[in-house]
Amino acid sequence: MATATSPPGLTEAEAERRLKDAGPPHEQRTSRSYLSIAIANTFTVFNLILAGFGIATIVFGNPKDALFLGILVANVAIGTFQEVRAKRALDRLAALVVAKATVVRDGEPRQVPVGEVVVGDLVRIGSGDQLPADGKLLRSEGLALDESDLTGESEPVVRRVGEEVFSGTFALEGEGDLEATAVGAESHAARLTETAKRFRHPRSPLERSMDRLLIIMVGTMAPLGIGLGISLAVRNVSQSEAVETLTAGIVNIVPEGLILLVSLTAAVTAAKMARKGILAQQLNAIESLASVSVMCTDKTGTLTEASLRVVETIPAEGVEEADLAGAFGTYAASAPTRNSTLEAIHAAGLGDGEARKPSAVIPFSSRRRWSALEIDGRRLVLGAPEALLDENGLADRATKEAASGRRVLALAAYDSPLPEPGPDVELAAPLRPLGIVVLAEELRASAAETIAFFAREDVALKILSGDNPATVGAIARDLGIEASGPALDGRHLPEDDAELLAAVKAAPAIGRISPEGKERVVRVLSEGGEYVGMLGDGVNDVPALKQARLAIAQGSGTQMARSVSDLVLVSGEFGEVPPMVGEGRQILRNIQRVARLFISKAVFTAFLVLVIAIPSGVFPMLPRQFTLTSTFTIGIPAFLLALAPSSGPWRPEGFLRAIARFSIPAGLATGLGILVTYLLARHAFDVDLTQARSATAATVVVSGLAIVFALEDQPGTRRLVVGALCATMAALFLGACAIPVAREFFEIASPTGGMVGAWLIGSAVSIGLLTAALRLVAALDRRADVATA
Repeated sequence: MATATSPPGLTEAEAERRLKDAGPPHEQRTSRSYLSIAIANTFTVFNLILAGFGIATIVFGNPKDALFLGILVANVAIGTFQEVRAKRALDRLAALVVAKATVVRDGEPRQVPVGEVVVGDLVRIGSGDQLPADGKLLRSEGLALDESDLTGESEPVVRRVGEEVFSGTFALEGEGDLEATAVGAESHAARLTETAKRFRHPRSPLERSMDRLLIIMVGTMAPLGIGLGISLAVRNVSQSEAVETLTAGIVNIVPEGLILLVSLTAAVTAAKMARKGILAQQLNAIESLASVSVMCTDKTGTLTEASLRVVETIPAEGVEEADLAGAFGTYAASAPTRNSTLEAIHAAGLGDGEARKPSAVIPFSSRRRWSALEIDGRRLVLGAPEALLDENGLADRATKEAASGRRVLALAAYDSPLPEPGPDVELAAPLRPLGIVVLAEELRASAAETIAFFAREDVALKILSGDNPATVGAIARDLGIEASGPALDGRHLPEDDAELLAAVKAAPAIGRISPEGKERVVRVLSEGGEYVGMLGDGVNDVPALKQARLAIAQGSGTQMARSVSDLVLVSGEFGEVPPMVGEGRQILRNIQRVARLFISKAVFTAFLVLVIAIPSGVFPMLPRQFTLTSTFTIGIPAFLLALAPSSGPWRPEGFLRAIARFSIPAGLATGLGILVTYLLARHAFDVDLTQARSATAATVVVSGLAIVFALEDQPGTRRLVVGALCATMAALFLGACAIPVAREFFEIASPTGGMVGAWLIGSAVSIGLLTAALRLVAALDRRADVATA
């Protein structure tokens, strides 16, 4: 065996001196800095466009028309404030799961933050730990490392005494001690820019949709801006008039509040999750929570309590029960590291339970499903019954117990020397079964409610477990997980991906599944069109966590699992996830609806630029008038509706298509109504430009509130509430127009017969066309649904 005796490590005083000499510990950042939040909120593409027009308006035009800059500053301030609040909540929560390392000082092991490991420290490594420093191995008990982040190779690498190992790698199996030779910024991983956190999921569908929307908006503004600029240059208008027209026409195509609304709701939701003990390590985790269609999860500690209890031990033929109990007790007491199963056996006090130092160790591996110890010349192998037992009465009893939902482990004697540990180690000689131990686990109190919630939300739940298929199948049955087929055996999954997809969709659970099997199941489901979430806590879950679109780790899980996850359940309560799924879906449904308001405005603004501003060199509203009307028809309603309760399905696919099917006809209908108002006022009723613009502003308010009502028109109380909201916004606009100071600032003319006539006709045209367009779209949607069915 590749083992050696490790020195006692540094003294605490020497470690403190070295830490002081090295300077402040390397900060383990869990989220962006406050400065980066402010910068990100300020210097977006849209904000820079708005700021440019605002500065030009102040310098070359009428400073009153730069009113939209105040709203821009308010948006940035509100967004930054909320994100900073969310960051503080996340940082407080992240401190509870900060990465720690076990170091030996003054001869005693103790845990310290990773940033406090110093050169010369004796660092103790166990399965699932991330190596916090570069170093030289002084002890190795079957230590196998995942070095894929450094080398790109996915196969585990067995490291032996005397070999160099590097930070940023993870221990998959075994344990060992290393002497730190480089830490912090001097380590190999730091030079490769924090490889442990380098893994990131691709941009989410909503993020990609927002990116495409930004490109479309910029692509629309550019040719319209160029065309309008040429039109103004040809007409040789004054500089102030040109800036006024360009600002009114181009700035209002920008959906200035939409991007803010998306980041704001993400920050607010992240803060709510933090208060519930859920740490969001990726901002798009909120969307992923809302979008997930299949949730894969382990069983122990998630659906069942983490603690186990021994029910009974059953000896093999010819073995005394007392001898079996003693063997189990000695194995559990002597194991270098104990998982929950060994802890339960140890706590049961089987036999004398005396701990002895093993002379040889083969650590447990979920791939081979067994571990082995050599104690006082006796070699014992502990693992899954099907891995250690032949077909006999004891194997039948193990199968029966597993089918009732129990966890069963077998113990066997091995008469030959144990082989060298490693990922592919095998036992050459036959085993002598000694017996089995039966353990029970209890369902969590919230498990049934959690399953019921996912069923109501059309989210399929799949249990992926290393336990016997009969055991996980019984648990799934007791929980009421709907399925059309039995639990699958992970050792005998179909080779063909299409067959595997069908089998997984029909099964409630898969037992005896390897880490590679979990990863394949998640991949096949994803390729089959599902939005897959994965909940895990161990090294064996990491490949599947990386493959999933939403990775969730238990706060008590391994460092490796936590480092690649989007969400960390610091509280360890899976029951906290369903409420956040519901809230996430509500927020994203609302964002999709509210986005239609912003894009409808962009559509009718672009239409007005095309049919009025470019041909005539005049825009039918001043920039400050547009700011006023947008506040009452989009700004305030959008903010309130984004946080309002909502129901219905949420799927990330077709985000832009759904927006376009509403916003394009609504925007064109509104644009035609505004066009009618302006043309009638100027040419039929022969009013001046200020009066025509005032009538146009009133039409924009009526049409915009009609869009809000049409967007949120649902039977019952909601219709009344939205109607009251629209009436309130209309009253506020009338109130602003009635105040002399405001009327003078916004250049709102006192109403005349011609203005009122143009306003009434234009508003009627707008509402009539809007109603007809939306009914046509709804009819086409119903026809498409029938054709699809």
